[in-house]
Amino acid sequence: MTRQLAPQLGLDEGRQMQVRRLLVERLQQEEEVNKMYAGDQTIHAAKLREILNGYETQLQQVLTPAQLHRYQQLAANSNATQTSVQTAAAQR
Repeated sequence: MTRQLAPQLGLDEGRQMQVRRLLVERLQQEEEVNKMYAGDQTIHAAKLREILNGYETQLQQVLTPAQLHRYQQLAANSNATQTSVQTAAAQR
């Protein structure tokens, strides 16, 4: 995933390594939440939002303002695509 983001955000090697570290931490946290709260979707969703918010806060410390803006654009497009796919699947 970091390899995909690197050219899109214009990450240099140092920032790429920092983003990779943050992403690995995020994925580990999400895995824990998936195990711990699999039976409670409300808490599960809230915990995943907390993890995402923390990840994005940390990204603000690593990325330049232009890179952060591009990341936010990519994330918004990704979320819109996921919502469209979920809506289409629900309608089937």
